Amino acid sequence: MTVLEQLRKTIEDGHPGETEKLVREALKQHIPAGRIVEEAMTPAMRTVGENYKSNGADIIKILAAARSVRKGFELLEEQDSQFGRRNIGTVILGTESLERWKVICMM
Repeated sequence: MTVLEQLRKTIEDGHPGETEKLVREALKQHIPAGRIVEEAMTPAMRTVGENYKSNGADIIKILAAARSVRKGFELLEEQDSQFGRRNIGTVILGTESLERWKVICMM
C-alpha cells in the first residue's frame, strides 16, 4: 500500500495524528502538495460523504475525518507557503429565476 493510499484510509478512519505522520512521509518522498490533496485528501472526504449519504457514517465520523484533513492541510501550508495562496480559478454562480437564487442564498 502506497503512502497516499495509507493517508486516504487514515483520513477516512479519522486519525489526525496518523494523518500528520503520513503527510510528513509523503513530503519526504517528494510528493507534491497538490498530488497529496488530489489523490488522498479529496477522495477520502468524498468517500466519507458518500458513506454519510448512504447512512454508513454518522456526523461524528465526518467530523473526525475533517479534523484529519485539516491537520494535513496545516502541515502542507507550513511546508509550502504558496499552497494556501494560489488562485486556481474563479467560481461563477448563476440561475435562471429569482426564486432559485433565493434558495441558493439561503443555503
